[in-house]
Amino acid sequence: MKKNSIGLKDLKFVKGGCFVGLENKRHPTRSISNFELIIVREGKLAMFENQKNFLIQKFQYLVLEPNLQHGGLEDYEPNLSFYWFHFELPKGIKSLPKTGHFKRAEIVADLASRLLDEQDRVDAPIGACDAMMYLLLIECDIVQDINQQDPSGLVDQATLFFFFIYKRPISTRDVAENGHCHPDHLGRVFQSRMHISISNYIREHRLRKACSLLRDTNLSIEMVANQSGFGEAHYFRRCFKTSKGSSPSAWRSMHCRIYKN
Repeated sequence: MKKNSIGLKDLKFVKGGCFVGLENKRHPTRSISNFELIIVREGKLAMFENQKNFLIQKFQYLVLEPNLQHGGLEDYEPNLSFYWFHFELPKGIKSLPKTGHFKRAEIVADLASRLLDEQDRVDAPIGACDAMMYLLLIECDIVQDINQQDPSGLVDQATLFFFFIYKRPISTRDVAENGHCHPDHLGRVFQSRMHISISNYIREHRLRKACSLLRDTNLSIEMVANQSGFGEAHYFRRCFKTSKGSSPSAWRSMHCRIYKN
């Protein structure tokens, strides 16, 4: 694993916060003068920086660089929640991985929460926030071995592909062709990094979409099946029952947010 090349003396914490997503809103398009570390707690966040697109999911991070235009690709999902932290590094330092998974998610969550608490304390020792920000960046360095398993970014490209076309029929071969690689190679890389097969990932992604539709709309089960990418209602009901332990209708009755007068 590559040793972290940033020292504590090089870093200055600026500010941070925790965002809880709102429907029909998206990250503004802008550029800022500092680095920004985004850590997704729940949901998925689709972002771009210059001409490159990113899909950051739970327990993943994204590092945005100073003075580069970035913004949201999609409206926020209702369950989206993420930490954001602005920090400064000396000019020319760009040694952090761009994006990846945290190996120690519970440590990251604790550090992020403590850093926000420390930011608000009037009695915080000088340098305390800088030190906690430094620890968060070390956690980013921990995932470099995972990134080396996928140096060409095939997995990130594949998950972004799913995000936009999940309603259509998708095969591993389709995903591989989009990434210009062999299906067997993509399958091995995806399993190694995500700890789930491509087919199971697609099914879980569609189930999350279906749950959102069941909870937040009054669409029929047939329409939910269609709009979440399952197609046939019979197949959707079978997959849903296997995953959630109840039928879509029963699940909706327990979680529905649509109220009728």
